[in-house]
Amino acid sequence: MVVKYVAASSDQKERQDHIEQICKKLSVETNDINDLEKAFLQIHGDSQEPTGSWLDDNEVYKKWADLNAECDPVLWLSGESGTGKTHLAFTILNSFMKRVSSAENNSMRDSSAFYCYVRYEKRPRDDTVKYSLRGIAAQLAKINPVYMKQLSSHLESKENSTIKQRNVEGLFKELIVPPKKNDVSDIAYVLLFDRMDQLSDHEARQLASAVCKSSPSRVRVLMTGTGDTLRFCSGSTRRGLDLAPHIHVVEHSLPDIELFVKTKLKTAKLYKVREDLPRNAKGNFEDAQQIIEQVSDAIESELTEEEILMIVGGKTLKDVQRVIDELNGSLKAPEIDQLNELLIWVIYAYGWLEEDKLEAALFMRTNRKPFVPLRKKVEDKYRSILQTDEYGSVKEKNDGFVEFFQKSIRERKLDNEDAKNDPKISMTIKIDRVNQSQVQRFFWDLSEKVLLDKFAFTASTSGPERTAKISANMTEAHLTIIKRCFNLLLDELIPETAILGEYALNCLPAHLEVLRDANIKKFLLPAEKQKIVESLVSLPQSVDTVEKHLTESFLRFERWLDERFEFGIVKGWLHDSEATSSLRRKERIWLKQVDLEGWHFALKDIARMIARQWLCSRRFDALLPFYWIDSWLDRMGQKRAGDAASETLAENDGSSEMESNQDRTKDDNGDNDAKGILPTKARIARAAAWAEEEAETTKNSLYYERLGYTYLDEDESECSIEAFVKAKGFPDNPWQVSRGLAEAYAAADKKNMAVKEMELVIASLRNKEPAIDQADCLASNLFDSAMWHQDLGHAPEAVDYLQESIRVDPFCYQSYYQLLKTLLDSNTESEALTVLNKMNTAPATELGLTKLEAMFRALVEWPDSVECFEIIFHITRPHSLFDVILQTFERTIAFTHESATSSTVLQLRLVYGVALAGYSTQERKLGSALDQWRKSYELGLQSRAQKDWFWACKAASRIFNLYYSKAKSLQSSAKEVESNLTELQNLTERMQMRNPRYGENLQLVLASFYGSIGKQEAARQLLLNRMKSGIDLLSDDDPENDWVGYITIADVLMHTGDDLNALSAQFLSMVGRRASHVPCLITCDGRCNKAVSWKDSLWFCKIWEDVQLHDECLTKLREGTLTHFVCGPDHDWLYVSSSVEEEKATGEGNVLIGGELQDGKRLGGQIVPIKEWLDAIKHDWGIEKSVADVQIEESKS
Repeated sequence: MVVKYVAASSDQKERQDHIEQICKKLSVETNDINDLEKAFLQIHGDSQEPTGSWLDDNEVYKKWADLNAECDPVLWLSGESGTGKTHLAFTILNSFMKRVSSAENNSMRDSSAFYCYVRYEKRPRDDTVKYSLRGIAAQLAKINPVYMKQLSSHLESKENSTIKQRNVEGLFKELIVPPKKNDVSDIAYVLLFDRMDQLSDHEARQLASAVCKSSPSRVRVLMTGTGDTLRFCSGSTRRGLDLAPHIHVVEHSLPDIELFVKTKLKTAKLYKVREDLPRNAKGNFEDAQQIIEQVSDAIESELTEEEILMIVGGKTLKDVQRVIDELNGSLKAPEIDQLNELLIWVIYAYGWLEEDKLEAALFMRTNRKPFVPLRKKVEDKYRSILQTDEYGSVKEKNDGFVEFFQKSIRERKLDNEDAKNDPKISMTIKIDRVNQSQVQRFFWDLSEKVLLDKFAFTASTSGPERTAKISANMTEAHLTIIKRCFNLLLDELIPETAILGEYALNCLPAHLEVLRDANIKKFLLPAEKQKIVESLVSLPQSVDTVEKHLTESFLRFERWLDERFEFGIVKGWLHDSEATSSLRRKERIWLKQVDLEGWHFALKDIARMIARQWLCSRRFDALLPFYWIDSWLDRMGQKRAGDAASETLAENDGSSEMESNQDRTKDDNGDNDAKGILPTKARIARAAAWAEEEAETTKNSLYYERLGYTYLDEDESECSIEAFVKAKGFPDNPWQVSRGLAEAYAAADKKNMAVKEMELVIASLRNKEPAIDQADCLASNLFDSAMWHQDLGHAPEAVDYLQESIRVDPFCYQSYYQLLKTLLDSNTESEALTVLNKMNTAPATELGLTKLEAMFRALVEWPDSVECFEIIFHITRPHSLFDVILQTFERTIAFTHESATSSTVLQLRLVYGVALAGYSTQERKLGSALDQWRKSYELGLQSRAQKDWFWACKAASRIFNLYYSKAKSLQSSAKEVESNLTELQNLTERMQMRNPRYGENLQLVLASFYGSIGKQEAARQLLLNRMKSGIDLLSDDDPENDWVGYITIADVLMHTGDDLNALSAQFLSMVGRRASHVPCLITCDGRCNKAVSWKDSLWFCKIWEDVQLHDECLTKLREGTLTHFVCGPDHDWLYVSSSVEEEKATGEGNVLIGGELQDGKRLGGQIVPIKEWLDAIKHDWGIEKSVADVQIEESKS
């Protein structure tokens, strides 16, 4: 199989790896991109279909959407919170994409991406705007194959830090326009930046300016925000956003709200209510939603229509102040105190917190656990202001409360207010008719009590009581959270609050940054600022507590090492003279040293602790603490390895493999070394040398074990082997060392040595006292050893180890499945049947289930479940057990319907259809199989998960396959063929709308179907844009991606019936990959596990997308004995011969064309220059020459 980046192949992992590399270069987290995609789909799914129907009559929108019009690229949607800006933006986005893809523009290629600025991000962002632009670029790469390759090539030679250091305008220019693209006349991008009012004024203006100055003519940008944000950004662009296209949402939203109300209240026969409600909502969807909820409650309470109309009329509209006043009157002081703490965290924390974390925060406030569970309090006492979602997170009821509290201001105390309010004690003693001795005695007693502090004071019961009020202003909230975070990190760890430690470590910098803002900081008292600085100074020295709270997320995200944290936050506080005035002399000296050497010098003790976690503990995977130490050393300015680093694993005589490896690395990476960028091996050695010197790590067995795993995780297998061998040199080394050495051997493709080393691990675990954890370790190591034996072709040994693994862990269904697969691969199907028969009668741990059914339920959760079930079907299909398998499978589907996600169900339906259509020995139940595939497709299309679209695409391909076979064998009437074609077109168009990438896959198959029924021109028109994308990649100035362009062209030609030219394009793609040093990623889809090199020949399917087979597997497919249900035995195939041999015959810069095709193989042909062949392809497809080609020809003439 050729892994193609221009379309989703059968192996999606390769494409995902490519996207992850781009994200890594852009310093963007792939989870964030996936979250944005999910949010996109959720908003898209929630939007009403006719929303924005007025757009076609709106001149502002029409001009903006016209790519040929002279106008600013930005369309601004303004309105307050709740007015539907986001939903309208998505409607505009969809409308725009349909517009550029309409019939008159069917050659236009479009892509879209969006970023939403929200308060509740999972973690604080230090460069929000720049991060969003990098995220937009990653999204475009994920959905646009051509852009992905161009961007990947552009970023390949750049360091991550280079991209991060670009300013906003430079970043937009570099990333949003496809790099090295000369002709963008038929490309359109539409970008959405949602909720820009969540940015600071400076950030919003910065982004608006960059977009308006840098956007090319084929890029359109949507921005949403409040009117205030729009006004602030005005003047920051070429002509000012006030002159840019602008739609004030409230002025146009009445029809949309009417539709919204009609949909929500469609069952209620309250025509007057439906008529009045949209007007009373005054353009605000949130208000409309709240009124609808109140109307629904009123209907359930059987209120009269007049009473309901009073509700609609605004008598009980959202009134935050009224709700708060009611709570102030109904709640007791301790409850208000508790609610205030909750509001602080709910509104101002980064990310919604679960109940257990909020309970920890309440404990920190009161130093005791609440008697009433928090959920009950939220659902009862605080239900008018707080709510709990299905994930257990507590949220505010609506954004109105957030806005109310954020606008509230802390009362600023005057500098001398504390002095004014100091308690004043005065005493008047009146002496009347008392003799001298009594007076003396009185004063004597009084003096004694003062000196000896013997006064007995009791609290007055008649004094004024404290009046508790609900409050959560921004200053007080962030100050409180900062105090809580410092208490967690500076005090002893206690179980009741430990769960908040991770939040404190990760989010303290963000809260400190908020309070550093001058507009907020001015409300802090001097004593409060001094307390923050004192805690900040103490923090780096609180190593023991930080160590107890240490988590993977702290190590991964490196919050404390960020330059913005040092220069923008820490120094901002430590340079505040008023805040530092209370520091003692010792602290001031320390502060001067930190100011001189940098904040990272202050973290030296914490770095020592993390170094010990790296090399002296198994608490974390070795790689995470290493990364932290490596980044810290970079920040400290140690850009090159010292002498000690090069000798970390080397002996003094310099004969070490690592030392020689390092020398070679420096020679091979001269450019990097010249820039002061250390190769991986040298970085690990540098960190280890520093840890040995500064953290006093001892070179024992554990030390070298952890070093070995670090090298192993960084794909430095030879250095990893050397480290593990050194670890074994110590007496009494644990079995984990041999386990690590075995993994290192396996990674270095030394499987024979790996299995030998694993024998030591297994023998050690066999001899240990039986325990649950030891049994799990033994079973796991037996399984891994079996897999390595299988790779070596040692089937009997693999079977033995798997059977022992099952005896150790009788309910490990992965071992059962691998045993079945190994027996099938070794042609011992009878033994596999015996295993399945025993599983069908053996009870599982689950009540009433057999092991067979329990394994089926486990298989549905596996990523390769379809392949797993196919193997079981193949084993049992000639036997009566097949009926049992089908019945068990049906019960699994029924169970999954009730307990699992639709994603699992659609995969099961897909594979069930495969069983019915391809494995049943009974009369083929094609109608039932077709029904299963249709249901699978619909489930996938309705989902918002990308993996579900992948399986929906597979289901559609099965339907194509069935209809193709019928059409080819002339079993279908002309009317039936047209009906089938209509269904296939519908499947393709709907998938194209849902996910363009998977839609393109179906377009290839649809083109083949067009060809099978004599509609070649329709096939060519369908794939015209795809052909253009391939030509584009050959027209830029980056030869490294030409092979992808040739693959694209080959796909198009092969599925439109131009077989000879398809063979030429496939040849050029393989030559280009070898020239670009791209590894051979070709495998046989028959899953025969035979290695494929550039010297080999393969058969390419002309019907399905991206399917290749060896000669033997193609023969099995046609005979019906292939294990994997791939393609169809009646498909047509092309024989792609060895590119190495063909290149010898053609010579560099040439290609073999023409000849004749016999049984899928080319006979004869002529050799021509590549450009001549490519020009002929362009002419044949009616594709104009690119700007670059025209310029080259003009310069020559």
